Amino acid sequence: MRPAQPAHQSGIAAQVRGNRQIILERIRVQKGVQKGVQKAKRGQIYFLGPKRGQIYFLSYEIDKFINNKQERCISLPLSYPHHCKDVGKSMPRVGRVVLPNYPHHVVQRGHNRQVVFADAADFEYYLSDLRDLKQAFGVRIYAYCLMTNHVHLLLAPGDAASSLGQLMKALAARMTRYRNKLEGRSGTLWESRYKSSVVQSDTYLLACSRYIELNPVRANIVSRAECYPWSSYHLRVIEPAANNWLDIDPCFKALGETELACRNRYKAFVEQIAPSGELELIRGALQRGQLTGSSRFVKEIENITGLRIIGRGQGRPAKKQDEN
Repeated sequence: MRPAQPAHQSGIAAQVRGNRQIILERIRVQKGVQKGVQKAKRGQIYFLGPKRGQIYFLSYEIDKFINNKQERCISLPLSYPHHCKDVGKSMPRVGRVVLPNYPHHVVQRGHNRQVVFADAADFEYYLSDLRDLKQAFGVRIYAYCLMTNHVHLLLAPGDAASSLGQLMKALAARMTRYRNKLEGRSGTLWESRYKSSVVQSDTYLLACSRYIELNPVRANIVSRAECYPWSSYHLRVIEPAANNWLDIDPCFKALGETELACRNRYKAFVEQIAPSGELELIRGALQRGQLTGSSRFVKEIENITGLRIIGRGQGRPAKKQDEN
């Protein structure tokens, strides 16, 4: 990769926030596509569609996907490549926001909503892998719920944000190999990408835990959270003595002075009727890959990442997903 030239020589717009430097360049795509138009203000970065001229947001690691004849737009935050028909080259799509030491609500669904967990052995196999991989990648697991065709996880990566993606990749690969061997088949088991949302700890961490552990209740599988065996509610509230791997989040610990008090207050919290606005916020943030938190929290993350995190505008209606 050729080194970036000084801003006064190459026309690069540079912005410095703390110890991070974001270098932006325009990309000239091939004939038939408009030249990218850069619109960058302090703390704001806009992404235009490929057919209208695209501002691509790259990391240093994927410079190899850019044609030498194209100018580059180089930055530190996460981006991932995909094939762009307009230019015939691999181009990045904007990556999900993943932050070290922040909790993340993660959902991964079976391909075409196919069954992932057919019996108790399947659930146990996945949980065994989850226990092993959390240690291998240094990821804290605060809550989980395994449904027949998808999983909900509440995870917090350590100092390396990449550990979350590494855990999810390894977890999905192990389960795919297991199911393929079991059924004598080949191919994918999961949707191409898992969904994730950074969660505001002080306000929404317990709310997300409740949302995750009440999935079977909302799906009318059971009447109460304690009746479903494949969620973290059992280890957290019903059988805490059997818990030797689930991490207890700081908000749960703050519910009482003793473990019993914490469990009783959390049980009462789960049995409360969650506000409809809370459900809509958690569900909407996850589907759009945005933040689960207040406007103050959004501004805080914008300052950390240098990204403008806003609601999605009008466009093609999203594919209908299971509400759970």
